[in-house]
Amino acid sequence: MDKRRWGSLIGLLVIAGFIGYTLIDFFKPAQMQMQADTGVTVDSRLPVFTLTGLDGQQVTVGQPGSITVINFWATWCPPCREEMPGLNAFFLKHRQEIRFYAVNIQEPAAKVYEFIQQHHYEFPVLLDQEAVVAKIFRINAIPTTLVADQHGIVRYRKAGSITRQELEAVIGKLQG
Repeated sequence: MDKRRWGSLIGLLVIAGFIGYTLIDFFKPAQMQMQADTGVTVDSRLPVFTLTGLDGQQVTVGQPGSITVINFWATWCPPCREEMPGLNAFFLKHRQEIRFYAVNIQEPAAKVYEFIQQHHYEFPVLLDQEAVVAKIFRINAIPTTLVADQHGIVRYRKAGSITRQELEAVIGKLQG
């Protein structure tokens, strides 16, 4: 092969490499964004996080060892308010064997405390006042409930109201 053909071949390879690199780089952000938008999903590991409870104590959530239920909510949310009595009854029944956390998103502690006291709810409430945890979980609607098994793997996620019966069925399968 003469020098001119070698030069053309090398030029074509350089151009092909540049086009390939550009295409890979072009599609990479879309894939990364798609992953980021899904948040914590079924079959993913429950992230470990720490929030402040209504009593002012720091609580760490997400450590394996027992089934964990996390419910994201707010006092102004009608579906959240509707599901609360069932969630409280579920918590009272399972408090010895299951970790349950009601994570309030972006409300003042005094308002949340007053709401919980007024309705005599006994489940643990954690305050995500800056929505940091809600962003990690990609909570786009409330209420949203997640259930993780004893190994810290999310086995159930539901956006929208959940009933005590639904939670009982999920827990029954995990304890199975």
